[in-house]
Amino acid sequence: MKRMPRILLLILAALLSLLLCAGCASQSSAPQDGGVEAPAAEPDYAYDIGNDAAAREEAGVPPFADITGKPQSSGEFGEKLIYTAQMRLESADVAQTLKQLTDRAQASGGYVASSSLQEDYAYLTVRIPVQGFSAFIDDAGAMAKLLSSQMSTQDVTGDYYDIQARLKNAQAQEAQLLELLKQAKTVEETLLVREQLSIEQGNIEAYQGRLKLMDNLVAYSTVEITLTRQQDLVSNPSDDVQIWSFAGVLDKMGQGVRNTGRFLVNATYALLIGLSYLLIPALIVGIVVLVVLVLVRLARRRKNRKQK
Repeated sequence: MKRMPRILLLILAALLSLLLCAGCASQSSAPQDGGVEAPAAEPDYAYDIGNDAAAREEAGVPPFADITGKPQSSGEFGEKLIYTAQMRLESADVAQTLKQLTDRAQASGGYVASSSLQEDYAYLTVRIPVQGFSAFIDDAGAMAKLLSSQMSTQDVTGDYYDIQARLKNAQAQEAQLLELLKQAKTVEETLLVREQLSIEQGNIEAYQGRLKLMDNLVAYSTVEITLTRQQDLVSNPSDDVQIWSFAGVLDKMGQGVRNTGRFLVNATYALLIGLSYLLIPALIVGIVVLVVLVLVRLARRRKNRKQK
């Protein structure tokens, strides 16, 4: 067997050491059940504790009323919680209430993610700093009649620190590959290291993007508001019956006569158009019938001549 180049041995040794470190880390952090390791699952950001007080208390999540703007940290590691809310409001002036909600969101340091306004309907999505989430919910409910409200919490603490660990591991592997790239002496070795380096750099960018997204979702809570116009239950009194004027009656009669004349003219035009569509087929049928009659008469004359 030929001797393997030194640079390839270094690459294999570096990859083997990183795989062993990653395996040890996953084994120490994985839950054990009868000595069997559970397979690693992809992060799921849809964990919803919701409004269940028992579930929130068991998970160690503070109730919504306790969101007072303090940093989200508990114990040794900081918690990563994503708060969302959906509200349905009813207002006599939809446009004015929409403006008040927008101004209130901007005053709290948030911003409008999307907004739409129609005559009797409006939809608003705002991102509010977590420190002012509870206060904004209270103020929004006081600006109009609150029809319904739903709030939920997603705990992404485990997913966040798992991605963070993967990012550090990928950065360490990138540093080692950069050192190996400096020691590469052949084109084959350089291409091999660059290929692996490109993969690791892509992983680093993906991890950084996911962490940035989660940081934004944790720092800014999302509030979706549906705003409808309040219905007036008091009906207006009906107006008195007015007597028609003679001039008005004559005008209506004249309008009726004119409409009747227009109808007759349009009906005549429609009849002419229909006849024009039937003209050619009628001519063809007439010619065929005429030819048949002529042939029948000729046949009869020949028959009569023979009989005589």
